[in-house]
Amino acid sequence: MNTTLRTIACAIAWTGMACAYAEPQTATGTETVQVQVPASYRLAPGEFDEYAYTYQLDNGKRIKFTQRVRTYYTQLEGEPKVQLLAVAPGHFVTPSGARIAFTEEGATVGIRNYERLALGTALPENTHMMAAR
Repeated sequence: MNTTLRTIACAIAWTGMACAYAEPQTATGTETVQVQVPASYRLAPGEFDEYAYTYQLDNGKRIKFTQRVRTYYTQLEGEPKVQLLAVAPGHFVTPSGARIAFTEEGATVGIRNYERLALGTALPENTHMMAAR
């Protein structure tokens, strides 16, 4: 019981310290904050064509990349279709945080955070997967 109360008290104290630290040190109103976000990238017409194939993953599953007008998708075998967001030539992210990078003119693809696409499986964080046409 004492251990539980101590743990709760420490958690409350740490929360209070974090809040106090986050408050501004001066009141001049001229401070700025820079936030890094992934830059978006607009694909040129036909650029996605070299990626729009079905690929065989290292684990034997298949992953398909498709396009509808100017929206790009991926679908892992047995999973729902997921939208892709372009961040650089040949590089995409999903809203869940999977990162996809095409190499060799689209012949191979690397997927970081694969577990965020394979929702029905218990995989460790930061799982990497490779695929080829």
